[in-house]
Amino acid sequence: MSEFMLARLDEAEAEFERALVVEAECSGVPVDEVREYWLRPKGQGRDEVERAGTGWPRYLADIEAKRRIVELHTPFHVTTENDGLNWDYQGCGECSMPDGVEEGETWWPCETLRLLALPYADHPDFDERWSL
Repeated sequence: MSEFMLARLDEAEAEFERALVVEAECSGVPVDEVREYWLRPKGQGRDEVERAGTGWPRYLADIEAKRRIVELHTPFHVTTENDGLNWDYQGCGECSMPDGVEEGETWWPCETLRLLALPYADHPDFDERWSL
């Protein structure tokens, strides 16, 4: 699931880059200047009326935050002995093991990643096992 989510976030960043190119082509302004203008904070020379609703800095910050969440919730595999029982399981490196997990079971992808993936449930690469 990590690869799936990171690919969707890469696509979102690419969408931003495509929008920059379209704006540059339509306005005749170099792409780098359009990028600098779009990412400039409000009140620092940006046209408040024209750009107030675009939210590109927030859009890119949202992508980065989701990328960091995906990286934080990476899977791990553990084999251990506890109370005389050998445990072998795979789970999320950040979330606690849910109650009722038996040896050999997995609790990854965790609920956090499944929630992040919900907007992509209609994507052809979405695995129905990730649904909540």
